[in-house]
Amino acid sequence: IYTAQYTLSLHDALPISYINPTVAPLDNKDCRIAVMYAMDRTAYQIAYGGQFAGGAIAHALMPGLIPGALKDDLYPRADEKADEAKAKEHLAKCGKPDGFETNISFRNERPKEKAVAEAFQAALGKVGIKVTPKGFSKKDYFSTYAGNPPYVKANNLGLVVNGWGADWNDGFGFLSQITDSRVIRETGGSSNTSVRIPEVDKWLDQAAVELDTAKREALYGQIDKKILEEAVIFPGLHAKSLLLRGKNLTNVFVNQAYGMYDYTALGKA
Repeated sequence: IYTAQYTLSLHDALPISYINPTVAPLDNKDCRIAVMYAMDRTAYQIAYGGQFAGGAIAHALMPGLIPGALKDDLYPRADEKADEAKAKEHLAKCGKPDGFETNISFRNERPKEKAVAEAFQAALGKVGIKVTPKGFSKKDYFSTYAGNPPYVKANNLGLVVNGWGADWNDGFGFLSQITDSRVIRETGGSSNTSVRIPEVDKWLDQAAVELDTAKREALYGQIDKKILEEAVIFPGLHAKSLLLRGKNLTNVFVNQAYGMYDYTALGKA
């Protein structure tokens, strides 16, 4: 009597973790790349609820169904596990062969974020990177702590757990507020804590006025790739929701603004 639909969830559709280049030694690109390889993607997925309650493992910021999404994995590894050899290789390149210490923030009211922070702690610890989880209230998370650049730097918040829900399914919706350096405020309040790349700002502006659809979509893919190359965001998951409904309903569709059924449109056979 019931049927189900598995769909992209636009509420925190993109659970991500920032890698802050303002916090030493993560101001060194190779140290950031070491984090990318050291983190176990399956552990991230499990922490967030698993394949069905959590979502699909992300290799880039934009999900594959978004036009312009990257098809290649810039940090490949076997079975989505950590590549500890690669991580150690890059630790040596950044002058930290024995690892380093940093903190990771999460919102106290979000148990999945706490679990993600603990997954980072466990995975990165295997290559010598000591990660200490720090929980903060969600009310002040961005205004006072994780989104406040002076606080981030002074308190060694090298990693910041976050989740971004795009308002609509395109490159602008997924990328603009979490990759544009101009949304970062020294007084706090930004959902972008790590991306300060001039080329990205330029490409965002170009995409905003580009009328050619293919060129615009290519720009968003270019932005995604650049962010991954600079290793300033660890893309965690593309979150999904399992929706259940009675088989005798009619006019059933998912409202993309909410990532769930549009209850105002439902009918009954």
